[in-house]
Amino acid sequence: MWDSEYGCAKFVQLTADINVDKLMRLRPNRCVFGAPPPYQGTGIPYKHGHKMKLSDSRTWGIPVELIKINDPNWGQIENQKWSQFHFYHSAEHPMEIILVQRKGKGLSKKAAKPMWLAWIGTEKLSLKSLWQFYLRRFAIEDWNRFIKQRLHWTKAKLGTTEKGQRWRDLMTILTGQLWLAREIIEDNPLPWQKPQPKEKLTLLMGCPKRPWSFSRDRHSSPYAKTSRKVPWLGERKKKEEKTSLSSGQKNSNSPEKREKRSRLKQIFKLSPSF
Repeated sequence: MWDSEYGCAKFVQLTADINVDKLMRLRPNRCVFGAPPPYQGTGIPYKHGHKMKLSDSRTWGIPVELIKINDPNWGQIENQKWSQFHFYHSAEHPMEIILVQRKGKGLSKKAAKPMWLAWIGTEKLSLKSLWQFYLRRFAIEDWNRFIKQRLHWTKAKLGTTEKGQRWRDLMTILTGQLWLAREIIEDNPLPWQKPQPKEKLTLLMGCPKRPWSFSRDRHSSPYAKTSRKVPWLGERKKKEEKTSLSSGQKNSNSPEKREKRSRLKQIFKLSPSF
């Protein structure tokens, strides 16, 4: 399962020799091409057929399969599939194009945005299960971020490949132990965070880092009792004006000003009116 940055011809070509099925997300402004027409006997044979713009519904054509699903979490889902399409620079690697779109009233612009997927694999999966497989990517990415940022998986400096594989296996066992211990974990949010119910705690994999969240009281943090106040913008300007005035007073006894005052005194003494 890959994000939209990997849904391109270069990635398909570089992973063609790897015996693995690929489910990729496509950018909504990408173009794919259908199978070429049969050879007519003269000239160079065509490599590409019908051009399908994902952003233009007039170029989609008739889908091979169309189903509607009532999902308890996502609501009404409409899935469409087109077969035998490819990227412009990887015509020798055909794939299936899947459109997943939420239907219904009251959806926001972001929720109604279609999701395009591409499937390359030997196994023929049902259209109903393909988009559900892609949803697992978010849980996998949360786990990868958790073991890299919180458990420091990639910071270990190991000398051999065997040690690296053993460290990988230990990290998998460690996360499994943490998952089994989720029943005894208690939420201890910081003062500005909302408390989470116990059934929604996920070992802080997708949550921001919370210092002292398991060992200290929520109000014992030094950040909770700080007395430092950040001045408002108006107060800052007043403070800057005061500092500028005080700096001007300090510079009133500069050599240039002293010389100017002495000259004025001499002029006043020499003048007969004074």
